[in-house]
Amino acid sequence: MKKLILVLIPVLLSVSSYAQQRRAAPAPKMVTPSYQQPTTYSWSNGFTHELDVNLSSGYFKSYKVGSKSISDFSVYGVYSYDFMPQIQLGGDVGFRSFDSETRFTLAATGTYNFNSDYSNAFFAKGGLGLYPVTKVSSSGSIENKNELGFYIAGGKRFKIWDHVNYKPGIAILKVGDADPEFTIQFFNISLNTNNLF
Repeated sequence: MKKLILVLIPVLLSVSSYAQQRRAAPAPKMVTPSYQQPTTYSWSNGFTHELDVNLSSGYFKSYKVGSKSISDFSVYGVYSYDFMPQIQLGGDVGFRSFDSETRFTLAATGTYNFNSDYSNAFFAKGGLGLYPVTKVSSSGSIENKNELGFYIAGGKRFKIWDHVNYKPGIAILKVGDADPEFTIQFFNISLNTNNLF
């Protein structure tokens, strides 16, 4: 029994010493990864939606030609959406009621911006769709109808204020078998925003 006690005392002392060392050692630190807010990437340097103001229009006119009363009502808009880096997709949409005849402009458009900062970028644009045309028949009567057409355009934006750009450009429109129309847009303004609502 004496021998057993002599053997157990060193074992108990070493177990006790080991336990005290474990208690004195600092607990291992738990490393938790810090959460980072995902970054949002805006390739258009601040705007996703663009509306051309001077190319957009709406009016109502009522007038007489001889004894005939004519009413002319029109609404037209140009919109572009930032689809991917430097590329906008959109549409030109118009409605015209002229002397009780209704015609639509409906064209899909694509714009390539030569700079990721759209507010000061050169751009090239193209559109394809239906456009209203007025033709004179062989009998001399005037006929309004829609025909397939396309256009190509180019220009540059100049930033005036946040969300407002001066956007002059040139365009060539070809509708049906009519001669091409060449347009210089001296005073076009575009409004832009990231959120429509």
